[in-house]
Amino acid sequence: MAQTSHPKLLPLTPLQQLRAGRLPLRLVNLFVGLTLFGAAMAIFIRAELGQAPWDVLHYGLSTRMPLSIGTIIILLGFVVLLLWIPLKQWPGLGTIANVLWLGIAADITLWLVPPIEGLPWQIAAVGAALVINGIGGALYIGAQFGPGPRDGLMTGIHLRTGLSMRLIRTVIEVSVLAIGWLLGGVVGLGTVAYALLIGPSTQFFLRFTVVDLGRPGRPASSSARGESPASTTTGPLPVTSPCGRAASNSRHAFTCGVHSSHSGHSSRIEEYAMVPDINIWAVIVATLSTMVVGSIWYTPKVFGNLWMRLAKVSPSGDSKDAIRPILITLVVSFVSAWVLAGSAAIAHEFYGGAFLTSVFVTGVILWAGFTAARFVTHDAFEGRPAGLTLLNIAHELVTVLVMCLVIGLFGVG
Repeated sequence: MAQTSHPKLLPLTPLQQLRAGRLPLRLVNLFVGLTLFGAAMAIFIRAELGQAPWDVLHYGLSTRMPLSIGTIIILLGFVVLLLWIPLKQWPGLGTIANVLWLGIAADITLWLVPPIEGLPWQIAAVGAALVINGIGGALYIGAQFGPGPRDGLMTGIHLRTGLSMRLIRTVIEVSVLAIGWLLGGVVGLGTVAYALLIGPSTQFFLRFTVVDLGRPGRPASSSARGESPASTTTGPLPVTSPCGRAASNSRHAFTCGVHSSHSGHSSRIEEYAMVPDINIWAVIVATLSTMVVGSIWYTPKVFGNLWMRLAKVSPSGDSKDAIRPILITLVVSFVSAWVLAGSAAIAHEFYGGAFLTSVFVTGVILWAGFTAARFVTHDAFEGRPAGLTLLNIAHELVTVLVMCLVIGLFGVG
């Protein structure tokens, strides 16, 4: 009797992850897994018996900054993601979802779950968190959308230096554990339990959660038809874009439309989602440009005094009050720059012409259709002065135009 094998994790690029099929199931697994993972992090914190190394750092930072733990998880995730750039690592959908959703799930759970008191209950909570973390991690990994920012940092260093993964992981996690402990993070029984048991726990549940990408409709099932794997997976895919231009040799790293491949006497048609090639340096510089525009626009000698009068606010005088809004703005601006760069790349591929022109047209359309329209609607319902609405949407327009200039000058890829 043939032994039933479990589905395998495949080494997929970010583009291949989106092309691999079974997206509805994989997306559900991804976000359920991340939600459980974030909930487990919060339960560890509530148990107060020690956290995972990175969570010791998150908790330590939260004792020194006026930010929630979830916000710190998100911000630190972006910081770690920036370290991927010199390693030439590219984030997948799962990587970005990890950065944005883990912190939210952790904050929601911390709001729902009260502090756990009594040693038996605390130990039980640690045990439950380990199981929940194992299931969540297995679902997230099994969805095959790429590693989280912290794991990707380790694999990136390994690929660039040749050092062993065990050594790299040990050095990084001992370092963040020590820094977090010095900042006030909690190290204890939970930390030791996590270090010893999270690997076996995740490995156990992985056998049930890896999404089989070799099931109906995928080329990986070719072996069942007697075909060699090489006949279905090698080489770049010849793709024709919807506008009729060949895209297989395009410097834009995305494909769209219909691809026809022949295996023996069979023909297969597949449609692939568009995945634009986003210049990460352009996104980072565009993100920073929003902070420059905002600091100039709202300075008292420009529009700052007018804005405070229309909004009926007054400065608190404490510079610490500005830390959280600035950090939140930085994260939101990064997302906006990413979306703008991707949308512009898609528009450029469809319509052609100069890339800089495509960026400006895309940016103005997005600003008018979403930003300005939403500002006008919300401010009207909230009874805000028309002058305040005009001032804010004008600021957003200038911000978008500067971002367009940066992204357009950097180009694609």
